[in-house]
Amino acid sequence: MTIYNICNPGVRYPYQLDTKEKTPFGFQSFLMKQQENGIRPSNSTKYRAVQETKWKKLMCIYFQCTTVDPYDRPIAACVVSELEKDESVQLHEDKKSSKCT
Repeated sequence: MTIYNICNPGVRYPYQLDTKEKTPFGFQSFLMKQQENGIRPSNSTKYRAVQETKWKKLMCIYFQCTTVDPYDRPIAACVVSELEKDESVQLHEDKKSSKCT
């Protein structure tokens, strides 16, 4: 969910925009239902334009990483590889190539 928070500045936590629950038990119950149904947290409409342009790659990675079936999610090395393809993102000095499909 780190990528969610990066792409949604101003949203304190995932599902904040989707619930009005004030108690931890109420929120936990809500969260379990959302995850059981494969419902991702809503994105901030304030940043929609930039999410669809400058942050499009990050949003795509976020959607891949939050697929309901964990076997369909990319491994960390593939996520790093995708981020390194963008010249504006530099994660570490030693860039090792990874094969990702």
